Amino acid sequence: MDGCVILDIAADTIPMDTAELTRALGYPDAEPPAGMAGLISSTAGEIHGLCDFQAGYRRISLARDAIRSDGILLENDFFRTGRIIATQLKGAEQAALMVCTLGPKPEARAAQLLKEKESALGFIADTAASVLAETLAETAHRHLQMKLASEGLGVTNRFSPGYCGWEVTEQHGLFRLLPEGFCGVRIQDSAFMQPRKSISAVIGIGRGLRRTEYPCSRCDDQRCLYRNGKDSNG
Repeated sequence: MDGCVILDIAADTIPMDTAELTRALGYPDAEPPAGMAGLISSTAGEIHGLCDFQAGYRRISLARDAIRSDGILLENDFFRTGRIIATQLKGAEQAALMVCTLGPKPEARAAQLLKEKESALGFIADTAASVLAETLAETAHRHLQMKLASEGLGVTNRFSPGYCGWEVTEQHGLFRLLPEGFCGVRIQDSAFMQPRKSISAVIGIGRGLRRTEYPCSRCDDQRCLYRNGKDSNG
């Protein structure tokens, strides 16, 4: 397919965000109790070493009326993203369909720890993988942002099926617009990705567009990764 880019991702460019990991583990002040910090650090290091970081995107030109009140038309498929995302994509001249993954080994290790009844370590491993997947997505997003800046173009935030009212089942449509097995990721009948520690997203591209804080005040999704007033400006 035209417009596909596979990024060269070195493992040392995807650091573990220790503060974010400890927050995600339930320590809002990033200060786990004595004895736990070592377990978090060693387990996170193991998971990082198991990652096969892959990321890429496809750029698609948009028709003049592609951004509508409740969704976006990508080639011949209309995606009902909902008003929150559609509003954020307003003004886009192109869209980037982004996919990134850690590969299958981190989730397999987390599952093994849980099977061995190491529930605490399994939880740490699974959470560390989630944090790394988000760091990878941010790295790919910033790569695209910097590349497009040289063309005089800006980017929006990234938006994924399953968030902001966008039904996760529409993931099937996104993957039809990508080569089979793009970045080593495939879509299951359930609409979830395999490997599980993968992220897909749509990013708007256009002149004058920029990343902003996510509009959390208009969304009631308490499980969203982008809540809590986190700054996403780039």
